[in-house]
Amino acid sequence: MEVFLNRVDGIDDAIISMFLSKRTLTREMEMDIRNKTAAHSVMIFHMCKHRLRNFDNTTLTTA
Repeated sequence: MEVFLNRVDGIDDAIISMFLSKRTLTREMEMDIRNKTAAHSVMIFHMCKHRLRNFDNTTLTTA
């Protein structure tokens, strides 16, 4: 019997945990999930950073 002790820290860990519980997870599948979620996280980070930069450059006036 194999026992896995996992800590879920993000969406990639949650997805991997789901496949592990169904006993369909392979090492290649795990690495693919981690790579895709990492790339997506970087894209989201840059989008948010760009929006915050634009927000900081606007001038707010009070009436």
